[in-house]
Amino acid sequence: MSRRQSQQSAPPMKRPIPNQGGFSLPYRELLANVQRFYVWLDAAAATDSVVLSSETDAAAFRRGVAELMDRQMLSRAVQVFAGMTAESALNTYGLIRFGEATFERCFARRGPVWRLTEMAKHGAGRVLAKGDPLVCTLESLCEKRNRLVHPRAEEAAFDRSMTLVPASTPQAHRYLTEADAAYREVHAFLRAFADLDSETQTFLWPLTQG
Repeated sequence: MSRRQSQQSAPPMKRPIPNQGGFSLPYRELLANVQRFYVWLDAAAATDSVVLSSETDAAAFRRGVAELMDRQMLSRAVQVFAGMTAESALNTYGLIRFGEATFERCFARRGPVWRLTEMAKHGAGRVLAKGDPLVCTLESLCEKRNRLVHPRAEEAAFDRSMTLVPASTPQAHRYLTEADAAYREVHAFLRAFADLDSETQTFLWPLTQG
């Protein structure tokens, strides 16, 4: 076996935690973004006047669609930034616990859920089963984010009366439900993830709490 092959197959080794002041913590800024978007969305939802129906006149319909699109935009921002926050926390842990070279070689190029389970095993000595709440929460955050950052078009169809059926029907309150879920999940993930490894806990539970 060559030296390079030996290095690639060697199990990742954790390192002593370096000086606390030696790292940037970008996930904290991302979490602050999540919270700001969520506040804006919550304020908009509190005065929600969107009513879309066949009885709505054209001008009111256009205003309603514009309002709905604004709320959907904020909901997407909450969901995408929540997924980014969770992955940024994973990457922060990987750098602190293993060092940049080992993190890049062993973890960085795999998906977030795989990264979580492998870093928990090698860094914290914890085996996370597929149904573990922490794993499920990360899977849910990733699914929400990926659905939005890798969108797919939908094709319209005709019903039996040959009336065109739109591919997507606006749902005035779905945006709030999805954003609520992502907001709760990212906070739950950060709390539970910080508890995995007591040596890195100081870095991984944010100063800005929600």
